Order: sequence, then C-alpha cells, then structure tokens
Amino acid sequence: YREAYWWLRDNTPADARVLAWWDYGYQIAGLANRTTLADGNTWNHEHIATIGRCLTSPEKSAHKIVRHLADYVLVWTGGGGDDLAKSPHMARIGNSVYRDICPDDPTCSRFGFTDRQGTPTPMMAESLLYKLHSHQQRPGVQADPVLFREAYTSRFNKVRIFKVLRVSKSSKAYAADPSNRVCDAPGSWYCVGQYPPALRELINRRIDFAQLEDFNKKSDGNSDAYVAAYMARMEGRRADGAGGFAAPEYFEIADDDDEDDWEPDDDPAAAAAAAGSSSGSQSSSSSSSAISKYSGAAKPPAPSARRPSIRAMYAATYASELPSLFLLKSSSCAKSMRRLMSSRNAGGYWPTQYHEPGASQTRFDGSAA
Repeated sequence: YREAYWWLRDNTPADARVLAWWDYGYQIAGLANRTTLADGNTWNHEHIATIGRCLTSPEKSAHKIVRHLADYVLVWTGGGGDDLAKSPHMARIGNSVYRDICPDDPTCSRFGFTDRQGTPTPMMAESLLYKLHSHQQRPGVQADPVLFREAYTSRFNKVRIFKVLRVSKSSKAYAADPSNRVCDAPGSWYCVGQYPPALRELINRRIDFAQLEDFNKKSDGNSDAYVAAYMARMEGRRADGAGGFAAPEYFEIADDDDEDDWEPDDDPAAAAAAAGSSSGSQSSSSSSSAISKYSGAAKPPAPSARRPSIRAMYAATYASELPSLFLLKSSSCAKSMRRLMSSRNAGGYWPTQYHEPGASQTRFDGSAA
C-alpha cells in the first residue's frame, strides 16, 4: 500500500485529484500528498454517497461524473476486505441519497455476488469499480481504454490506480478557482469547494439523509421510513407501506463531446494504442507498452526524508522500557516520546476538509516527503 501512495506522490502532478473510497483519504493526503475527494471525516454523507454512485454506476455513466471531479481513481484489490467486498455497502450508501441507483430497494440486493466464488450480479459486473478492480485479471473484463487507463498496479495486486481520460478542463479550473470556495470566515483555512456547473443537475437530485448517529440534523419522516424499510428487508421482513422513497428513473448526465474541453493526455503513445484498439480488447503489445512506464514498485523517499532520528528514538524508547515491556502503552514516558515523535514527524498538513471537490488544501514546501 505504501508503495502505491509513493507512486502517486512521485508520478502525478501536484494538483492531481484522486477519487477513492473514503477509507483511504487520510493515507492519500498524508503519504501521497495529493488531494483526495473524501477521507475518514465522513460528516458529509451526501458527498460520500456521490462517490458511491461514481464507483457503483455503469462504467460509461460513472465516467461522465468522474471526469468532472478527479484525475485518478484508486481502488484496493487483492481479495479479503478490498473495495469489491465493500461495494454492496457503497451502493447502499449511494442509494440513500440517490434513490434511482436501486429503485425501491434500500438494500440494493441486485448489486453484489451470486455465490461464494465471487460471481458478480449483472449490475455489479457493469460497474466502474468491478471493471477497474478486475481489469485484465478476469476473463472478458477490461476497462474502456478510451475512458480509463491503468497507470499502476502494486506488486502483490493490493492497489490499482487508473488515469481518468478526457478530464474536463473547465470543471478542473472551476474547482481550482479560490473564488468558487465558500469559507467559514474571511481568510479561513477551511473553505468548502463547490461542485462544477456540469454536475449541478445531478447534485440537485440528491436527497439529504439524516443518519441515526448524526446529531446535527433533525430526523425527518423520509429518512426514518427509509431506515425502517432497510432494516425490515435485512431481517427478511416486508416493509409496511411504500416507505415514501419510491425512486425516479435512473438519471444520467448528458454526453459531452466537446474535445476542446478535454485535458491533454500525458501519454500520447498510450492514447494512440487505445484509439487503435478494438472496443472489446487491447492487443498484448499495446497494453504492455501503455503500462510499462508506470508498473513496478514506487521509489522510496530520498535518504534525507527517511528520518533516521525518528527510528533511533523509537529504538531508544523500547530499549529503555524493556523492564516494563507489557506496560509500554500505558507508560507516561512512552506517551511523551510518542507525542514528541509525532510532532517531529509531522506530514505538513493542516486538518483541511476534502469532502467537496476543490476544497482548500494546505500544502507546504517539502511536505511531499
């Protein structure tokens, strides 16, 4: 995992935006020093649901959203608790706000696996997440080379990163413009970004959802009915009544074929290979040439950035605590040392918010290490 974040740090522009599930937001910000669209401070449920919609929508439908938000998509793979295992929850979270993802089905039962061998349902098989997760690793599964290009796969296939193609220049410029951010006070470091105009029709269709643990929102009948229907279905019961959450038809952003608004491809050779390949598959030669410049383990930081003094402090701390090894975590001395090491090893980030595209990100010189 660390090498994947180092790859992002060493091989992507400083202003690159990474779309990933919120679990990895702090790691992307701290280790890769790149803007992430969400992190563990998941107070903005509606935005997390938007990311869930991106990942669980059909590939082409998802690209119409993603191209306005991000330059790269990062997914955890390799089995176990990877993103594919989490994806049914992503669909359910998305559907709590966008009721057209799984119409009249809060559990999104059509998005998941059909057996213990991991066979996907048709809805999952069409999703962006499944295409990126299993790209060229399962028979017949491949991301559309016109929309996404594999940029990096870690040595043990735990992390995969894809370059978003045809990124909207106007939307990226809108998100980067400080005048399009709403600060909580003049001169504040906390400035919430706004979604680009191209996504406003989609964003306006969201339904605010009050979570059970959200004490800042007053509960409403719609959310209560939705939760009641969800719990009833999870328990095998039928919900009483319609629940007040009947979904509209699936909404899709209109096609945008304005090539003048596309970000230029940073790999012309790969772009040419993708353009010349068939829609069903790429030739092995074009595929290998397109990925060869990215694959492999990321370079470790320069020796000066490894902070050997921190390692020495760790060693000294443990050595001095050998007589009370089992009390190390409760030791006041150890706690003081950990606080000191934490301050010495600060990553250069102020606790900014990433929950809205274009949110303020404080980056300091040298913090990439």
